[in-house]
Amino acid sequence: MATGISSGDWRLIHNTVIPNADRPEYELFDRRADPLNLQNIAAEHADIVEQMKQELEEWRESALAARLSAVDSTADMTPQEIEKLKSLGYLQ
Repeated sequence: MATGISSGDWRLIHNTVIPNADRPEYELFDRRADPLNLQNIAAEHADIVEQMKQELEEWRESALAARLSAVDSTADMTPQEIEKLKSLGYLQ
């Protein structure tokens, strides 16, 4: 699993679950020079990685704070709608 953020010319990917030991926790890409994210340049730009890590963490915190509880998010749904969302993996 991974999350990411793009800002200006940069894209930072945070690999939160790393099934492949060859993949680092953080990857940084130059969006203009490398739009396919093929060349990880995190080691050459540690300052940008740190700045974008902060931005990503701030976004993650605000998203979690805005998240509805399971009860609130399904309050106006029928049991059939809830079951359909569960079958699709949107609800547990």
